[in-house]
Amino acid sequence: MVDVIASSPCVRDKESLFQAVLQRERTMTTGVGIGIAIPHAKTDACSDFVIAIGRKKGGLVYDSLDGGLVYLVIMIAGPASRYDTYLNIHAKVVLLMANAEFRQKLINAETTDEIYAMLKGK
Repeated sequence: MVDVIASSPCVRDKESLFQAVLQRERTMTTGVGIGIAIPHAKTDACSDFVIAIGRKKGGLVYDSLDGGLVYLVIMIAGPASRYDTYLNIHAKVVLLMANAEFRQKLINAETTDEIYAMLKGK
């Protein structure tokens, strides 16, 4: 997923971003349960916020707090200096993913365009 995010012009240093994501994951798993993981990093390797969404319909093994499989991975990366914005984005993602019906629709979506349409404006 770092590769996907690093394709954004907002990412200045892919390796630094990768290391920041790894360091955050070492602190505590970002597999929050209910089939989702939200890996994230605050790093000066990013000039602005970038988000990528990965989906695995069959689930993947992730060191999730509830021990369950992860179906949706939402990676967030942004500049360390914009902590308030970072918290707001993270909170919005958590609130969206807390909605079981919405989460299931994302998992079952047929195309990336469908996923994008569901998330646009949220």
